[in-house]
Amino acid sequence: MRKFIVVFSLVVMMGFHAAAQKSEIGFVVGGKITPDGTSAFGTTKVNNAFPFQVNYATQLIPLGAGALELNIPLLAVPTTEIQSSTLFTAKSYSSLYFTPGVRLRLGTTFTPYVEAGVGFARYGPNSTTLGGFPSGARSSTKAAFDVGGGLDFRPKKSPIGFRFSATEFYSGVPDLGIPKLNMHNNVLLAGGIVVRF
Repeated sequence: MRKFIVVFSLVVMMGFHAAAQKSEIGFVVGGKITPDGTSAFGTTKVNNAFPFQVNYATQLIPLGAGALELNIPLLAVPTTEIQSSTLFTAKSYSSLYFTPGVRLRLGTTFTPYVEAGVGFARYGPNSTTLGGFPSGARSSTKAAFDVGGGLDFRPKKSPIGFRFSATEFYSGVPDLGIPKLNMHNNVLLAGGIVVRF
């Protein structure tokens, strides 16, 4: 699955770069915040996690001082730890979000933007439970979408800019070994750099 995502992203990037020369690659890191989940077994607390995201964007329609862009983000969260009174719960999980979409950008140097996308989330629960025995939870792929916004600082004479962003992801529930778990939202707060070409 990961190899497919990488190959697909590279093909799309090369194709759009050939069609439009106003493109960028962004790299951000930050924190993922997941509200507590609920089920018949009580509350499942999800610790904040350290994710990283790479995205490719290219201009689709120029809008004076702004633009409508195609945005292809890939967010990876290597480990998110879990706290629960249910010892059958997987002790942690990894997640991968791929949600291509569109971005509306305004301005040229200080450029606020809003964006939205739809795709999927891939979850990989830990093979060990909080009780220390093998987990019955399985990896799963769920539909996902995101909405967000941010602010870029793009110096005119430099190909490198800076980004601050906030994005909310909504997806299906990962299999963590808890029946009927209600846990859909994840918020990413991040900052990093943008390379324009």
